[in-house]
Amino acid sequence: MGKSDESIANVFCFEGFSLDTVRRTLQRGDSLVDLRPKCFDVLTCLVRAAGRVVTKDELSEAVWPNVVVTDESLTRCVSDLRQALGDADQRIVKTAPRRGYVLAAPVSLATAGPAEYRAALPEPELQGL
Repeated sequence: MGKSDESIANVFCFEGFSLDTVRRTLQRGDSLVDLRPKCFDVLTCLVRAAGRVVTKDELSEAVWPNVVVTDESLTRCVSDLRQALGDADQRIVKTAPRRGYVLAAPVSLATAGPAEYRAALPEPELQGL
């Protein structure tokens, strides 16, 4: 896969947002959404596992490798993420009590931008929430 193919395969679209994991940007339409680097990393983990509960331990290991962090750090990141997504009702990022978090929105891979999709990922199955 060439470099341009690689960046295309790393743009995930959900709920009117596009997450570019190569450029490390989140956009809603034509507007960039400001996210702290660790919040971006949490969102990336959740998007890649859409529909599945990502445990707190998985997120901590992925976002803060080899660092001991408190639950408060992760909780703060998720809170900031929900604010950036306008997700006060927790419709996009759901909490799985005592387990972790799940991105509940359908996610697609984009070809060129948020409105053009290459392949749809399966609808999330929200079992046990």
